[in-house]
Amino acid sequence: MPLSAAQEEEAALEEAKADFLAMADDEDVEHANVMAAFLQWDTNGDGIIDREELQAVFTGLGLDVSDKELQSMFVAADMSHDKCLDYAEFLHWIFNSAHWQLRNQFLQTGVSWNGIYKGRNAAIQQDRLTVKRTRGSGETAEFPPGHAVVVSSGVSREFRFEVLDNGSVFKGGFEAGFVSCPPEELPQPLPETARELPCAYVSDASGRLVVLGEEMTELLPWRHRLLPNGTIVDVLCKSGKFQVLLDGKIAADWNIQVPDDLDLYPLVSVYGTTQAIKLLPTGIDAKKA
Repeated sequence: MPLSAAQEEEAALEEAKADFLAMADDEDVEHANVMAAFLQWDTNGDGIIDREELQAVFTGLGLDVSDKELQSMFVAADMSHDKCLDYAEFLHWIFNSAHWQLRNQFLQTGVSWNGIYKGRNAAIQQDRLTVKRTRGSGETAEFPPGHAVVVSSGVSREFRFEVLDNGSVFKGGFEAGFVSCPPEELPQPLPETARELPCAYVSDASGRLVVLGEEMTELLPWRHRLLPNGTIVDVLCKSGKFQVLLDGKIAADWNIQVPDDLDLYPLVSVYGTTQAIKLLPTGIDAKKA
């Protein structure tokens, strides 16, 4: 006997509830970041996301979504049909059927260095990756290599950081890019450098672009070495481009075709005399720390 409309709605609600409870128990879902993103989208602070607020998110992303498309997505997400999305409905929708650009923008709220990191004497404090070093004895100051690899716990196709604590003489560098594997799926232990990761899209220490282990050198190769203290680094993989900018100026620019719906996790490998890097907010108004 076919279910009535009321029974179908109740079944859908029970399914959403079960999915929500399963995700609530999932250790890979960082609920502090999830809630922070939900509150960011809830612009009027009433605890729910309505159709106009969802439209504002699409507009902010520069996406041209028709009223019909928006209505279709909103109806699919609004399991209780009360014309608004509460936290449970939002969580179920964003991780299951939301447009990939919405999902990436949502998860970007949680980007931080508090994912997986590895390196001799490495530590992370408030999005600052510090590599402690021991000065050599005698008149010569020696700094061991002490590579440190750090992978973000959140998805993003752009990030910014500042090179810190190199001192007035000693200078260091980095390798930066993205991995297409979630941090929990990366090999353990992590390799000493970013370019050794099998699922990396990263610029290496010699200024080459490494895509899944293969080097690309034909377009604007460069070197990361000898970066002064306070250098602001932007790394982007968007619109078919992989770019690295130093203090706002393009230092490397490659054409790279990475599927738009592929989740990318920011990745940095610190080496040389670099003492620390600090994650900064993206955007033209970000200032040096």
